[in-house]
Amino acid sequence: MVALVSPSDPFVEWPTGVPQPMDISWYYYTSGHVLQNMEAVDWTKLHLHTPLETMDEAMGKVLPAWRGLFEHTRLDDWWEPLRYQNKFDRVKVPVLHISGWYDDEQVGTPLNFIGMTTHGAPEVRGNQKLLMGWWPHNTFITGTKLGEVDFGAGGQMDREGYILRWLDYWLKGQDTGIMKEPAAKLFLMGANRWVDEQQWPMARTQWTKFYLHSGGRANSFYGDGGLSTEAPASEPQDRYTSDPAQPGRSSQSRRLHRSAVRTIIGRWSGATMCWCTRARRSRKRRKCAGRSAWNYTRLPRPLTQISWRSWWMCGRTASRSGLATGWCGRGSAMGWCGRGSAMGWTGRR
Repeated sequence: MVALVSPSDPFVEWPTGVPQPMDISWYYYTSGHVLQNMEAVDWTKLHLHTPLETMDEAMGKVLPAWRGLFEHTRLDDWWEPLRYQNKFDRVKVPVLHISGWYDDEQVGTPLNFIGMTTHGAPEVRGNQKLLMGWWPHNTFITGTKLGEVDFGAGGQMDREGYILRWLDYWLKGQDTGIMKEPAAKLFLMGANRWVDEQQWPMARTQWTKFYLHSGGRANSFYGDGGLSTEAPASEPQDRYTSDPAQPGRSSQSRRLHRSAVRTIIGRWSGATMCWCTRARRSRKRRKCAGRSAWNYTRLPRPLTQISWRSWWMCGRTASRSGLATGWCGRGSAMGWCGRGSAMGWTGRR
């Protein structure tokens, strides 16, 4: 089996129980016998609609599956048909797990590899492979560029050839040598080269806790927000204004993905919770001044790898319009060599 960019179980990636406004686009896209016309909907206008539950009605098409999300905001029997990560012991075939560090669903792939090598059927635990590249959700992207970042010659890989070697070994019985190689093949971000590892997480991993800090003004790159290994003591509260008309950007947006990548890779301390491009410094100050941002401080030692799942933050605020606003932040992508990881920040009403 070859598993490409597999999503996790419900409530794994987003455990708050509140649907993301942008998710309705997928429910709409797949709501008919054929894929629906995405250009027929004004998505910018729709994403400002409240309450979330009737976004489908405002779009012009009632979606029962969308409504069901609001009736089952906790993990109950309704979700069971969609769950599979509690059934690894039932999978009795070799699996090649493939995703990329910029895949918005990438958390599921490493989790599945871990699940299969630790809880899968005993006879297949040693027959699992993990392939993680620099790719987005479209792992068959051509070339070596993602947005404005060029990973160079080191980013090249014959993915189709790698998959073919896997299939020829297991389906045709050909000795392609793939099972003699280490179990995990990973693209090393920053160094821009491929490395082989015997397991994931790596046995030599040193799990490190990082803490958010603020002097009360963690606003944009110019604020005093910080991220370090020192636990916070007595620090003032940090506040920001939540305006649904000016939502925080997310790297999951295809339109904004290029600017997110430029910020993350182009700036050593660029892992923040608001996306702003380096090319627009004057505009950056204006557009990000009302949002919170935390920059990495210099790390005590060079790091080869930073955890692929580093943090969760959730809370509730009051917006300018007086509506209650729920928000959630997630760090789900990989940071390497002291560079920031892709952090998604989603505002929800």
